[in-house]
Parts: sequence; structure tokens; C-alpha cells
Amino acid sequence: MKNTSAYSKVKEWILDVAVNQTSEVTSIPSERQLGNMLNVSRDTVRRAISSLVDEGVLDSRQGMGTFINRKTISSHHKRNWVGSAVGIILFSGRTHFEIKNYPWVIMQGAINELCAKGIKAQLINIESNGVLAAKEIISHEISGIIWISPSEDCRGIINYLQEHDTPIMTVGGSLKDMKRIHNIATDDAAGGFMGGEYLLSKGHNRILFASLSENRIFDCLRFNGFINALAKYGCQPVPELVVKELDVLDVYQAVRRVIKNGPEFTAIFCADGIFLRSIYNAVRDEGKNIPVDYSLITYDKNPAAECPGIQLVEICQPLEELGRAAVKNLSGIISGKQQAFVKEVFRPKISDGNSCMPIKWVQDIAVQ
Repeated sequence: MKNTSAYSKVKEWILDVAVNQTSEVTSIPSERQLGNMLNVSRDTVRRAISSLVDEGVLDSRQGMGTFINRKTISSHHKRNWVGSAVGIILFSGRTHFEIKNYPWVIMQGAINELCAKGIKAQLINIESNGVLAAKEIISHEISGIIWISPSEDCRGIINYLQEHDTPIMTVGGSLKDMKRIHNIATDDAAGGFMGGEYLLSKGHNRILFASLSENRIFDCLRFNGFINALAKYGCQPVPELVVKELDVLDVYQAVRRVIKNGPEFTAIFCADGIFLRSIYNAVRDEGKNIPVDYSLITYDKNPAAECPGIQLVEICQPLEELGRAAVKNLSGIISGKQQAFVKEVFRPKISDGNSCMPIKWVQDIAVQ
């Protein structure tokens, strides 16, 4: 038995019994018996059993005892032997897109974890839409799916896969309602707060935020975190300093417009690394410099974006860790040990650099 808490020890013991297909055990011992066997309190046993009942592993029958839900367990084992590989899907499922750092690093983390478990990875490229796409995925005869950064238009496919007993773990993405979907993600609100607070602590209370789209849930979460940082320092956002374009060329033009005609600002928060080169070029083409004229902080810099001589202050997501966690949780779902919906959130980190300069706080523009 691993060195875990008493609560986890009870759950693991019960799950080991439940998923053992060679065992003829149909029910678990009483709370008192389990407590004595595992040397834990009866209250701990009760909480562990209650959790497993909620997850569908156990079935509690008044006056009769607590039974193993063999139907649920067998369905999970059936899935475990459907295929010899785990499918990996990127974005909308079509691989002919601009290569970005975010999905590929996550995928590498997932593949490394799969290799460590002796499981093959299969990159799936979807050629159809809707139900046809879902059936296309199922036809690969894989044991489960890791879908990296799915968008809202993928929801129908994901729902179909779930309804047809295909284990699926999503990582990040723009799905707005995640109540019934397994998901591994980064705390984007915390990342937005970190970026805003970092600039504010350096004296910057006029910050250009780029970019915000209401269709991308992570954009909204990062912006909300940024707003909370402003509030902490007694500031409010300036609408004219919020860039809402999504195309990299549009962002470039929007930043130039603000520099020429918009309200004054002293710092830029690049809320998505894909816009970093556009922002840097816009600043340079307006005859300005980073960090002399504008401080700059970015969320996950794009490796293709070059800022010569600048070590960027960066909000970093633990991308490889997201990929590894996706595999570990998917393994639990396939084996039947994980019944509840997975909602695992990782906190980003901030790396220091020389792209932000401290300035004197200008009191008369702190509140608009």
C-alpha cells in the first residue's frame, strides 16, 4: 500500500477489490470491519464509501450492505481492451494548422507518459464533422482519447463520444460549460492576475491588454484576473486600452493605432504568446522600444516570436505537466478507478526578465 492518507488508503483498497475481475467478491465488508482491517477510523471509512457510491463504483442498499457495481466496472474494463493505443487530437481535430508551442509541448508530455506506461500514442486527424467525425474517431479502435485545446464547435463530437462509452480527457480549450467533461487546465484567472500585479508592482497603472475575445474562455479568465489585479491596486480598466482583435495582423494594426491615437500607456500585457511578434513589431515600427518606452509581459511566448536582446517576463503554463496529468487521469478512467469527473487545475508560474522597467506611479491616472 502506498504512503497515502487514511481516506485514500480506504478508497484504494476498495478499488483494488472492485476492479479485480478474477475475484468473486460482490460486496465490501462493513464500516467497522474495514476500519479494523485498515487501522483507520469508522468516519474515514464512511467518507470513502460515500465518495465511491457517488462515483458509481459502489451501490449502497439499505439494510443489505454495500455492493460492488459490476456493470460499471466491467464497462471500464471492456474499454481497457478495445485498442492498443491512446488517440491524441489537437484543436478541431485537423492537423493542417499553424504549429504553435502550446499543443505540441502538451502532446510531448502526454506521449512521454504513455511511453512510460508502455502505451502507444496515435495522432488522429479528423476529416469529417459532427457525428461522422465522432464515428471516424471511434473507428480507430483506441482505448481512450486526449483532446488538446478543443473549441466550442467540438462539443457535439465530444458529447457523442461520451454517450458511446469512449473515455475522453480534454486539456485546456474554449469549451464554456465543463460540468460533464473531464478536463485538465491551467488557472488562467491566476495567470492574468499575476501578469497584472507584476506590472502594477513596477508602477504601471496604464496597461494595454492584448487580446480579449469573448469566444475564448481562457481569454476571459485571464482578463478577469487582470481586472482583479487592477482592483487590488485601486485601478479600473480603460476600455480603449483593451485590444479585442484576434488575427495577428489585426492585433499589429490595433497596437499601432493605440500608440498613435489612443490613451497613453506604459506597459503591455500580451495575454497570448501568438500575438507577441505582432506586438513587438508594432512597437518597433512606431519608433518605440521595449522596455525603454513600454514594459512588456507575455503569457506563454511563442518560440517563433523574436524580441532581440530582450529576456521576456513570462507567465508560463506547466504544459508538459498538463500532458502527463491527462494520461494519468485517463488511465484511471479507463481502468475504472476514476469515476468522478476530473477537474484538475495547475497554477502557472512567472519567470523574471528584463522586459519590464520600474517607473514612478502616476497617481492622477490611477483611477478612470
